[in-house]
Amino acid sequence: MSMRKLLAVCAISAAFFTIPALSQPVAAEDINDWIKQRCTSEWPADYRMQVYCIRKQIEGAQEIGRLAGGEASNGDLREILSTCVSEWGGPGKNADWRMISYCYSKQREAWQTMKKL
Repeated sequence: MSMRKLLAVCAISAAFFTIPALSQPVAAEDINDWIKQRCTSEWPADYRMQVYCIRKQIEGAQEIGRLAGGEASNGDLREILSTCVSEWGGPGKNADWRMISYCYSKQREAWQTMKKL
């Protein structure tokens, strides 16, 4: 397994073990398989888009793993992350990691704005 893939697996695993909505233990290899399966199903005849989709989903999963173990590990930001996971996560196999990350980013931005009002 390459170092990049190993880091992705660790980040994704961290997300599953630290976010209540995804707290079911899942093998990291399964998550990678789910991402690949999701992207190949979404883009069955477009290999360029499959690769793009896989890369973006892994990036999103890595970001969620970092957030879950860092700034979003408690308080309001954890609640924001949990809400985004609930909205875009679905069962682990159907999680849209890219949208969870995007949702969190936009909600965090609005949360910061609200604190200033």
